[in-house]
Amino acid sequence: MLTPFFALYLTGILVVRFLFLAEARAIRRDALMLYAVGVAAVSLCYFAPDGFWFGATIAHVVLTVLILLRAERHGQEASGTRLLLLALHLGVGVVLARHQGAVDLGPAITRTPPVAILWIAGGLLCFKESNFFIRWFFTRIKPRPGNNELNTEQKFRSETGHGRTIGSLERLLVYVLLLPGQTMAVPVVVAVKALARFKRMEDDQTFAEYVIIGTFLSLLLALAAFGFVHWAG
Repeated sequence: MLTPFFALYLTGILVVRFLFLAEARAIRRDALMLYAVGVAAVSLCYFAPDGFWFGATIAHVVLTVLILLRAERHGQEASGTRLLLLALHLGVGVVLARHQGAVDLGPAITRTPPVAILWIAGGLLCFKESNFFIRWFFTRIKPRPGNNELNTEQKFRSETGHGRTIGSLERLLVYVLLLPGQTMAVPVVVAVKALARFKRMEDDQTFAEYVIIGTFLSLLLALAAFGFVHWAG
């Protein structure tokens, strides 16, 4: 179970990532530098600024830069790099939470049930973090295209245009429905998405498999976000 203090830290990290980590396939260096500074600022807001905090904050920034440089040098896939950064900064936050006290956030915050704060974090996890994971997942399971082949993900994204937004809203709706226990409404969300793409799925087997895998993975991520909030709260 997380304290309200660490729940706020987690939510702050996800907000910074939402603002500064773009959805583009390549990572912009200036955006990542802003992200590193933003993470350090979040850490300063919630942790007592002593020597241990200073060392951990330097680790935030330095490791972020090193991961970026390594990704650029070796041509690593951007989504995997973003997921690695999330694990890094949450790991540093856990270490800080265990080794030092939090700053005084005031009674209105410290008395707030952690789950109320975690609801926001769970909703944010349904957006960019899930998109990063899905993109990383598809790069792992699909074969590398040949010289005359068009990357399947790029082709479908260019044709539909809003697939990523639809997926994010689908996960958010499922997550919101699960919070009050409205599980019977979840199939309706999935059915609406399937209905919109039924004709294309019927004519194109590859596209149908792509959509089915993406839908199942999207639902699993929404369930994971709900499960995390239920466990941590």
